Amino acid sequence: IRTVGSGDAAELLLGGRQFGNVWVGVQPPLGLPGDPMRLLFERDMTPHPQYVAFYKYLENAEDKGGFGADAVVHFGMHGTEEWLPGTPLGNTGECWPDILTGSLPNVYVYAANNPSESLLAKRRGYGTLVSHNVPPYSRAGLYKELLAMRGLLADYEETAQREAA
Repeated sequence: IRTVGSGDAAELLLGGRQFGNVWVGVQPPLGLPGDPMRLLFERDMTPHPQYVAFYKYLENAEDKGGFGADAVVHFGMHGTEEWLPGTPLGNTGECWPDILTGSLPNVYVYAANNPSESLLAKRRGYGTLVSHNVPPYSRAGLYKELLAMRGLLADYEETAQREAA
């Protein structure tokens, strides 16, 4: 996020792209230069103006210079909106998640293997959770040429050890 110009000529440049009536944006980093996690632990600090502007752009109607979103969809874990300063057990109108998303529905696509943080996204960010399983994975192993190279290196090492003995 960058601010270009000043006064009435100032423009806010947001990282995102519009596809028809859908705007896909990257959630702005939270925190301060050199200390990106600071706001997560400093309960009396406020988000920087560009962070607030990002969410207000989504919420505000087009005639007020915004996008006029009908909903926000967050993808992935460890977003920052639900971690902002405010009451830990429930929001009030003065908590930052309330101030930022306002009345926008928040759909949160979250991995099912992290229920504790997904509940925080639900409680503090008013997220409607759409859970998904993490894809299975296994060791990839080596391709043919690398497998052959590993065998040659093992033979070389074994020969060198025999000759040294």
